Amino acid sequence: MPVDGEIIPSNDGYVHMKIMRQMDSLTLVVSENVQTTLYSGDKKVPLYKLADKDYEEINISVKSIHLWELLQKRRSL
Repeated sequence: MPVDGEIIPSNDGYVHMKIMRQMDSLTLVVSENVQTTLYSGDKKVPLYKLADKDYEEINISVKSIHLWELLQKRRSL
């Protein structure tokens, strides 16, 4: 867990931090207990709801793809 982020005040018993750091990838252990959630801009992604099991390790990374690949994937959904 990074220790150099800006602490965001909260009253819910959890530690909230704003971390502005560029990374190639990020590995997290997600848990319903701590409700691991990713915030990006105005989007909120509850990672703990996407995991198959509690305390699962996930890796978030950036991948460059062609626009046509993205459009093709959206059509198949």
